[in-house]
Parts: sequence; C-alpha cells; structure tokens
Amino acid sequence: MNSDLRENKVHGTPLYHFNIYKMHDENAKMFVSHHWHEEIEIIYVMNGSLYININNNKYIGEPGDIFFINKEELHEMYVEDTSTLYYAFLFPMEYLSFSMYDFVESAYIQPLYNKQALFINKLKNTIEISKEMCKLLDFIIFVNDNKTTAYQFGTKTTLLQIIYLLIENNLIIRCADSKIKNINNKVTILKEIVSYIEEHHTNKISLNDISKAFNMAPKYFCKFFKANFNKTFVEYVNYVRIEKAISMLISTDMTIMDIAFSTGFENFSYFILRFKAITGCTPSKYRCENHNIQY
Repeated sequence: MNSDLRENKVHGTPLYHFNIYKMHDENAKMFVSHHWHEEIEIIYVMNGSLYININNNKYIGEPGDIFFINKEELHEMYVEDTSTLYYAFLFPMEYLSFSMYDFVESAYIQPLYNKQALFINKLKNTIEISKEMCKLLDFIIFVNDNKTTAYQFGTKTTLLQIIYLLIENNLIIRCADSKIKNINNKVTILKEIVSYIEEHHTNKISLNDISKAFNMAPKYFCKFFKANFNKTFVEYVNYVRIEKAISMLISTDMTIMDIAFSTGFENFSYFILRFKAITGCTPSKYRCENHNIQY
C-alpha cells in the first residue's frame, strides 16, 4: 500500500537527471501534502516563511534557510501567506555517482544512496557555511535559468561541492542500522496511513474504517494522527481533497461542482468553504488566476 504516495513524476530528462522548481503563488497559499520520492530534494527559502514537515520533524524555513530531504523521506510543505518564495532542486543520488569506482564513491556517495548516511534536514541561515551554500544554489539557479555554456556540468560539480561542504562541516549524519530501522518502522506506518487516505479520498472515509484498518481504537487513532500529522484526521482528508481539486482546476475544464464531488466532498458549499480556508481564495478565482501555473 505505501507505494501509492511515492512520487512517480520524472524530474529532468534522460540525459540530465536534475530539475529546479520555482515555488511562488501571489494569488493563493501554496501547499504540498505528504509524499515521498527516490530523489534527493533541496529546498532553498528566498522569501517569507515555509512550514515543512520531514519524517514527522517540523521546521519553519526563513529566507536563507536550506533543507535537505533524503531519499524516501515522508514530507509536506505549506505557507501561510502569498509572499513566500522558495526553490526546490530534485535529483537522484545516482546522478552524482562515478563510473569508475573509487574511495569517494565508496565512502561518501554510496552511503547517501543506501541511507547509511543522511543529509542534515535543516541548514540554518546562522550556520557559518550557509552564505557559501546560498551562493552555490544561486549559481545553480542562474546557470539553469540562462542555459549557460555547459550548465549541466556546472550543476553537477556544484552539487558535489555542496556535499563536500556538508561532509567537511560534519553535517552528514552516519546512521547505525538499529537507528535507521526504528525510524523506518514508524515512518512506514505513517506512509501506510497517507496511502490509505490517498486511495480512498474520493469516497466517504469513516474514522471507524481507517482506525480498524490499522488495528487502533478510534480514540487512540485520533490522538496518534494529530500527534504525527499536526492536523486532525478530518482536516488532513480535506487538505488532500483540496490538493486534488487544485490540480483539476488547473488541468481540466470540469465544472467546479463536478470537481468538488469527484474529489470526495458530499456538500458543494462545504467544499467552497474549505477551499477558501485552505488556499485563501475561492475555486473560481484560483482557476482564473492560476490556470497556466503548473507545480
């Protein structure tokens, strides 16, 4: 079940396994619900505040903060206002591997791919090397935006330089097998819950059904859910449904009412109410002002 929310989107091209996403919407509050993927993701906050949850660890990103999301880590992101701007860089760890096996591959690259070593999740803007890191990420943005000569080469070598700086400053975490196992066990349960909601969000999801599916009493499930997702079960289901609705508003010509019912809402007025509460605008306004935006 827990493969359902594994992101299958292709980032980059067959010859350039890297992509940058500029995340900013001046008309609505952005959010990306829980998911995971094989790629490493670097988040670079440029403006405003970004709320991010990585493997149930909650952070607030301010301008200059950098986040590293490791392979298969469960994460979500959202903003509280429309001024927030951040960049997301995605690439598979294999993209940085060497064709000739050597010490660097063995000691530094492979452990990150095999999750025997992990990137630190948050690099605060107060850390000594943060300014240097920001300059390196600014360089990657510039060469990719302008498609400068050998920008693919510049991107790859700069990513390796970023990893070198993290290693040099002891910001790569070496993990014991037992610690990895304990973390993975809990995250696996969370992924299973997220996948269950994804699979059933178009239908009525009762608390009794989902708590029974995970062998928990309804009262305990509610407490467990709120503690790990920072939302009630109902709030989270609404977020998932609104996220699906946003995608359909952008990519289809379906009526707003049809979208509401197809994403699992049983009451159209309630859909409008929840959409506005979550995004800060009505569905019709969102469609009008964001129809050409693709995240």
